[in-house]
Amino acid sequence: MTTPRTHLPLMVRLAAQDLCVELVGGLARCKDGDVIGRLHHVIVDCPDPAALAAFYSELLGLPVTWQEDDFAVVSGDDRSSGIGFQLAPGLQPPQWPDPGRPQQIHFDVMVDDVDAAEPRGLALCARQLPSGNGGSRVYADPAGHPFCLVPRPAWAAPIGDLPGSA
Repeated sequence: MTTPRTHLPLMVRLAAQDLCVELVGGLARCKDGDVIGRLHHVIVDCPDPAALAAFYSELLGLPVTWQEDDFAVVSGDDRSSGIGFQLAPGLQPPQWPDPGRPQQIHFDVMVDDVDAAEPRGLALCARQLPSGNGGSRVYADPAGHPFCLVPRPAWAAPIGDLPGSA
């Protein structure tokens, strides 16, 4: 058995200067120690969310903790972040490694305040994409991959109150 990494430095070139982001315990920290948000769910588009959730539940030994007709979640418990499976009608599955049919996932990043987090994400070169109704907002990362800023659910600890946050 290997020991999981708890510290992974990531260098990002942004506007001709290096920005060091440390991923520590699932938290992304900027040079000044501020935390913008934490990973809520990784979302996988699929034609049958319940079936794919059942597959990963078995594969990972984790329960299905949320299920609707068009969405399901596998996580450690019903108060933990995990992997979400979202209905995508007409989905053309990836054909790895064919770049014409790439992987299809996105990240949900929970934040205390979407309005306050948005300008910080845009400053990191995120690009706002059209969003549906609700409190979440959709963006593209610098490579074009979609991600959402989602309001922190009531059951989750405030972002600034995380152990080890400065």
